Amino acid sequence: MQITPSAQSNSCITLNDVSFFYKAGEPALEHITFSVNHGDYLGILGPNGGGKTTLLKIILGLLTPQSGVVRIDNTLPSARASHLHIGYVPQKSDEEQWNFPATVEEVVLMGRTVRAGVLKKYAPVDFEAVERAMETTGITAYRAPRKNNFIHF
Repeated sequence: MQITPSAQSNSCITLNDVSFFYKAGEPALEHITFSVNHGDYLGILGPNGGGKTTLLKIILGLLTPQSGVVRIDNTLPSARASHLHIGYVPQKSDEEQWNFPATVEEVVLMGRTVRAGVLKKYAPVDFEAVERAMETTGITAYRAPRKNNFIHF
Protein backbone atom coordinates (compact mmCIF):
# COMPACT_ATOMS: atom_id res chain seq x y z
CA MET A 1 0.00 0.00 0.00
CA GLN A 2 1.42 3.39 -0.95
CA ILE A 3 -0.34 6.68 -0.19
CA THR A 4 1.41 10.02 -0.46
CA PRO A 5 -0.77 13.15 -0.24
CA SER A 6 0.95 15.88 1.76
CA ALA A 7 0.38 15.99 5.51
CA GLN A 8 -1.40 19.02 6.94
CA SER A 9 -0.65 20.72 10.27
CA ASN A 10 -4.33 21.03 11.33
CA SER A 11 -5.12 17.33 11.30
CA CYS A 12 -6.41 14.79 13.79
CA ILE A 13 -4.51 11.87 12.20
CA THR A 14 -1.13 12.26 10.54
CA LEU A 15 1.15 9.57 9.16
CA ASN A 16 4.55 10.61 7.84
CA ASP A 17 6.65 8.09 5.87
CA VAL A 18 5.26 5.10 7.80
CA SER A 19 6.46 1.61 6.88
CA PHE A 20 5.59 -1.74 8.45
CA PHE A 21 6.91 -5.23 7.71
CA TYR A 22 5.51 -8.50 9.07
CA LYS A 23 8.43 -10.48 7.60
CA ALA A 24 11.84 -9.30 6.48
CA GLY A 25 11.63 -8.06 2.92
CA GLU A 26 7.82 -8.25 2.68
CA PRO A 27 6.32 -4.79 3.30
CA ALA A 28 2.72 -4.59 4.48
CA LEU A 29 2.90 -0.78 4.30
CA GLU A 30 5.63 1.25 2.67
CA HIS A 31 6.29 5.02 2.92
CA ILE A 32 2.70 5.99 3.84
CA THR A 33 2.17 9.74 4.24
CA PHE A 34 -1.26 11.33 4.69
CA SER A 35 -3.38 13.32 7.09
CA VAL A 36 -7.04 13.49 8.03
CA ASN A 37 -8.54 16.76 9.26
CA HIS A 38 -11.13 17.03 12.02
CA GLY A 39 -14.59 16.47 10.51
CA ASP A 40 -13.25 14.60 7.47
CA TYR A 41 -14.23 11.06 6.54
CA LEU A 42 -11.67 8.47 5.49
CA GLY A 43 -12.41 5.38 3.44
CA ILE A 44 -9.75 2.69 3.21
CA LEU A 45 -10.19 0.42 0.19
CA GLY A 46 -8.03 -2.35 -1.14
CA PRO A 47 -7.70 -6.05 -1.82
CA ASN A 48 -7.43 -8.76 0.84
CA GLY A 49 -3.92 -8.63 2.25
CA GLY A 50 -3.41 -5.09 0.96
CA GLY A 51 -2.61 -3.57 4.37
CA LYS A 52 -5.95 -1.98 5.36
CA THR A 53 -6.18 -3.61 8.80
CA THR A 54 -2.46 -3.11 9.40
CA LEU A 55 -2.89 0.60 8.69
CA LEU A 56 -5.78 0.85 11.17
CA LYS A 57 -3.83 -1.04 13.84
CA ILE A 58 -0.88 1.33 13.41
CA ILE A 59 -3.17 4.36 13.74
CA LEU A 60 -4.70 2.81 16.88
CA GLY A 61 -1.27 2.11 18.35
CA LEU A 62 -1.82 -1.66 18.33
CA LEU A 63 1.17 -2.11 16.00
CA THR A 64 4.39 -0.06 15.93
CA PRO A 65 5.76 0.86 12.51
CA GLN A 66 9.40 0.07 11.75
CA SER A 67 9.82 3.60 10.40
CA GLY A 68 7.93 6.85 10.18
CA VAL A 69 5.81 8.89 12.58
CA VAL A 70 2.15 8.58 13.57
CA ARG A 71 0.43 11.47 15.33
CA ILE A 72 -3.08 11.65 16.73
CA ASP A 73 -4.12 15.24 17.47
CA ASN A 74 -0.45 16.26 17.10
CA THR A 75 0.59 13.82 19.84
CA LEU A 76 3.12 11.03 19.41
CA PRO A 77 1.97 7.50 20.30
CA SER A 78 4.21 7.27 23.37
CA ALA A 79 2.52 10.33 24.89
CA ARG A 80 -1.10 9.46 24.10
CA ALA A 81 -3.72 6.97 25.11
CA SER A 82 -5.33 6.27 21.73
CA HIS A 83 -8.27 4.49 23.36
CA LEU A 84 -9.39 7.88 24.73
CA HIS A 85 -9.54 9.39 21.23
CA ILE A 86 -10.47 6.54 18.92
CA GLY A 87 -13.28 4.00 19.11
CA TYR A 88 -12.56 0.76 17.29
CA VAL A 89 -14.89 -2.20 16.78
CA PRO A 90 -13.17 -4.83 14.63
CA GLN A 91 -15.31 -6.83 12.24
CA LYS A 92 -15.17 -10.54 11.66
CA SER A 93 -15.33 -11.20 7.94
CA ASP A 94 -14.38 -14.86 7.77
CA GLU A 95 -17.79 -16.13 8.85
CA GLU A 96 -20.77 -16.21 6.53
CA GLN A 97 -23.25 -15.39 9.26
CA TRP A 98 -22.45 -13.40 12.37
CA ASN A 99 -25.16 -13.27 15.02
CA PHE A 100 -23.76 -10.60 17.32
CA PRO A 101 -26.17 -10.19 20.26
CA ALA A 102 -26.29 -6.38 20.30
CA THR A 103 -28.19 -3.65 18.52
CA VAL A 104 -26.48 -1.10 16.29
CA GLU A 105 -27.02 1.52 18.99
CA GLU A 106 -25.39 -0.72 21.62
CA VAL A 107 -22.36 -1.26 19.41
CA VAL A 108 -21.99 2.51 18.92
CA LEU A 109 -22.38 2.97 22.68
CA MET A 110 -19.40 0.64 23.23
CA GLY A 111 -17.24 3.52 22.06
CA ARG A 112 -18.27 5.42 25.21
CA THR A 113 -17.16 2.67 27.63
CA VAL A 114 -13.74 4.24 28.14
CA ARG A 115 -15.46 7.41 29.42
CA ALA A 116 -18.19 5.74 31.48
CA GLY A 117 -16.11 2.83 32.75
CA VAL A 118 -16.84 -0.85 32.33
CA LEU A 119 -19.01 -1.21 35.45
CA LYS A 120 -20.48 2.31 35.53
CA LYS A 121 -23.75 3.48 34.04
CA TYR A 122 -23.88 5.62 30.95
CA ALA A 123 -24.80 9.27 31.41
CA PRO A 124 -27.21 11.27 29.24
CA VAL A 125 -24.18 12.85 27.53
CA ASP A 126 -23.15 9.36 26.35
CA PHE A 127 -26.54 8.70 24.75
CA GLU A 128 -26.44 12.17 23.14
CA ALA A 129 -23.02 11.37 21.68
CA VAL A 130 -24.36 8.06 20.32
CA GLU A 131 -27.31 9.87 18.73
CA ARG A 132 -24.99 12.41 17.07
CA ALA A 133 -22.66 9.66 15.83
CA MET A 134 -25.55 7.66 14.37
CA GLU A 135 -27.01 10.74 12.66
CA THR A 136 -23.61 11.79 11.30
CA THR A 137 -22.95 8.35 9.83
CA GLY A 138 -26.51 7.88 8.55
CA ILE A 139 -27.30 4.70 10.50
CA THR A 140 -30.28 5.81 12.61
CA ALA A 141 -32.59 3.75 10.36
CA TYR A 142 -30.88 0.60 11.67
CA ARG A 143 -31.77 1.35 15.29
CA ALA A 144 -33.64 -1.52 16.94
CA PRO A 145 -36.72 -0.76 19.03
CA ARG A 146 -35.91 -0.29 22.72
CA LYS A 147 -37.87 -1.76 25.60
CA ASN A 148 -39.02 0.80 28.16
CA ASN A 149 -36.92 3.46 26.39
CA PHE A 150 -33.58 2.17 27.64
CA ILE A 151 -30.94 -0.20 26.33
CA HIS A 152 -30.63 -3.72 27.75
CA PHE A 153 -27.24 -5.38 28.26
